Amino acid sequence: ITHPLIISTMKKDIAAFKKKARVVLFEAPLLFEARMQKMADIIVVVASSQKSQIKRFVKKGYSKSETLRRIKAQIPLKTKIKNADIVIYNDGSVKDLKKSVKELTVIIKKMTNDKVQITI
Repeated sequence: ITHPLIISTMKKDIAAFKKKARVVLFEAPLLFEARMQKMADIIVVVASSQKSQIKRFVKKGYSKSETLRRIKAQIPLKTKIKNADIVIYNDGSVKDLKKSVKELTVIIKKMTNDKVQITI
């Protein structure tokens, strides 16, 4: 459960950024679980297969069972994809992900007619 103070701070930060820029990007891995999707105009979901998720978490030192427990505690990926405006599939390398994000910046730039910079 996301602490109400965190959500309140995010809302203030987003409002402040919107005074300076037309596009504000923020990362919220548990956006749907925290019921924060109404804070976003466009939702981008980065999706990967359960196999890839397990591989990455085990590489970070988590057990397979702990990883599966965490995955099951989240809203199903299919639901997140259904509620997303844009989906980036991330079962490849970091290089592949960076390429997808660059493509996303082009899309956002076209949508907003503005400069977009994203750092990974």
